[in-house]
Amino acid sequence: MNREGVGLADAQEAPELKKLWRLSFPEDTEEGVAFFFQRVFQPLNCVVFRQESRPVSMAFLLPAVLHTPEGPAALHYLYAAATRPDRRGRGLFARVLCETFRGGRERGVEASCLLPAEQGLAAYYARFGYRPFFRTVIEVKEGKKRGSGLFFSTDAGEYALRRNRYLSHREWWVEWPPHLLAYAVDAAVKNGGGVWLSSEGVALCEPGDSGSPLLVREFLCRPEEREEQLRLFSDAAGEALRLRSPVPQGVEKAENFGMLYPLTERARAWNIQGTAPYLGLAFD
Repeated sequence: MNREGVGLADAQEAPELKKLWRLSFPEDTEEGVAFFFQRVFQPLNCVVFRQESRPVSMAFLLPAVLHTPEGPAALHYLYAAATRPDRRGRGLFARVLCETFRGGRERGVEASCLLPAEQGLAAYYARFGYRPFFRTVIEVKEGKKRGSGLFFSTDAGEYALRRNRYLSHREWWVEWPPHLLAYAVDAAVKNGGGVWLSSEGVALCEPGDSGSPLLVREFLCRPEEREEQLRLFSDAAGEALRLRSPVPQGVEKAENFGMLYPLTERARAWNIQGTAPYLGLAFD
């Protein structure tokens, strides 16, 4: 059967979707892409545009919950959005994106969010109504000559418990489901990293490219413990760090780290003035 146009992916299309991913993101390894499909891919969470019965544009929708002052709201995170290089500029992905909005509303999702890889993409998504929403602190710390070394855990369950505990005091924050946190931890472990745990802190770490700082995708602790936990972590690491963490109260210097598009009237009325909503993991 010849299928054209926009719709949900089929499980048997996984090989074509992997090819499309590698064409669009050649920096991603074949092993890494296969790991995503093994652990995360579900046809119901992937929208595609088909031409000649093959997907030529796609977007994955990772489920999450946005905690707000009014209570939790269903969220989907747009991930690995791509169009074949030879089919770009024809509005195909716009069709995919609009279908994610329609399908999201139908499934009770209140907002769509994403993290643009570059400023040009931020401008592109702004045309569809996305706006800067999430913020984070990104710090680059120089390495020290000596360090006791970081000991990494592979315990995704403990990471999830600590993460939710340390973020629960915030007005706006994203809670990721256990299977996505487990995927993030296992992906870090496969790359030589893992979860750092102390009595009062937790961090998800992954070595950077050769010569690059250790990437700390998320550093969390109780606000009153932040200075001490950062010191302990930095002293143990003994190497250069690129560290992401929630914006502490009273800190104004922070970076935009994620955009949001409201899908419901309630979401359109959200007022985040004076706050710093936290996305955290971006699976980037």
